[in-house]
Formats: sequence, structure tokens, C-alpha cells
Amino acid sequence: MEFHFKQFSVKHDKSAMKVGTDGNLLGAWCGSEGKKRALDIGTGTGLIALMMAQREPRLIVDAIDLDRDSFEEASFNVSRSPFADRINTKHISFEEFDPEHAYDLIVCNPPFFFDQYISKSESRTLARQGNIDWMDWIPKINDLLSDNGSFEVIFPIDQKEKFLEILEKNGLFISKFWAIFPKPHKPAHRCLFSIKKAACKSTFEKLIIETKVRHEYSFEYQKLMKSYLTIF
Repeated sequence: MEFHFKQFSVKHDKSAMKVGTDGNLLGAWCGSEGKKRALDIGTGTGLIALMMAQREPRLIVDAIDLDRDSFEEASFNVSRSPFADRINTKHISFEEFDPEHAYDLIVCNPPFFFDQYISKSESRTLARQGNIDWMDWIPKINDLLSDNGSFEVIFPIDQKEKFLEILEKNGLFISKFWAIFPKPHKPAHRCLFSIKKAACKSTFEKLIIETKVRHEYSFEYQKLMKSYLTIF
């Protein structure tokens, strides 16, 4: 199966995590403009790394994944993209990853350990549930960020309070917070955060994905995704 974007295509037959709305949102939302080096933790198909590289022509991306099938598929997707010379895929866990440099931007579309979702695919279950809570990575993410860098992440909104507690313990600050609503009459189900090392002004916004009609997308969602999705 293949998903065609405006400037690249993503095959997602083998990867533990498929192309989906969460990855699309984070890839389009994250602030890669003007950044020099980025890290994509748990790259899956390579989607977010590709979206970041498309938006910022000087950006170098390290895209890591513990799952071999995901690493191989991400490597394939990157190799046939216009950005192959700027994305480095690595088959390694975040715990073992030991770069020699800091990052201006770190992004993660993490596994949803608290969803209690059991997949028929062992690989997808590993990616979704694993034995490690992704929030345990935050101290290391803090260490890998440059002084002016940002950590940007999407996750289920019911994990928000725990996330905020961990930020406070690690001396990190919210720069941006978006609540994501699937439809106008539905409660928020995802949140996007941009995190900084230094105290900063914080902004909050709401994004509704669809109108009351299925597959009729809001103006704000279309604006966010128009550089990537061929339907806009």
C-alpha cells in the first residue's frame, strides 16, 4: 500500500505504524523552518522526517526506529524521495541512541502505551505498547536539545496531565499547545505540544479536523495540510 503526498510517496506495508492523521498533523505542525538538525524518534514509515525535510531545505534529519521493518520501510521511502541526501535512517532504540551533537528540533509521534489497544500484529503491538513509557524519554530529550531547540509531540489528550507533571520535574516549558478535535461536536482527542528549555510565552489554539460531514475538512485543517496532501 502506498500513500502519495505532493512531493513524495510513502509505502506503508511493513512498518509497525501506518500513515495516519497523527503523523500528518505533527509533520505539518512542527516548527522545522530555520532549523539545521532534527531528530525523529520512532520514525515508522519516515513520514514526519520527509515532511520536515520538505518544508526546510537546509534541514538534516536523523530518523530512528527500534522496529526493523519500520527502519527498512522508512529507508526505502527516504531513498526515493527528493530529500534522500538530508535524512539519515538508523535502526536503533532511543535508549541506545548516542549522538555527538545536539538538535534544534526533536519530534515524536509516540506509541500509545495507555490506550490498552491490542493489535493482531506483533510489530504494531510492540510499537504501540512496548515495555517503556515514552514519557520516560523526556530527561534524555532534554539533554539532546540545543539551548534554543524545541521538542514537539502529539499524543492522546488523556495523557496531558501526566505530561505536564513530567515537564515541571524536568524544568521544561510549553511554547505551544493545540487541542485537536475530530469534529465540532466531539471532545478533543489529541494534543500537540511544543516544548522549550527556557521560560517563554505560551500560546493555545484549537483545531477541528472535520466539519459535521465526514471527509469534509475544516478550513484550518486544509490550511495546515495543503503543502502535503493531494486532496487539498
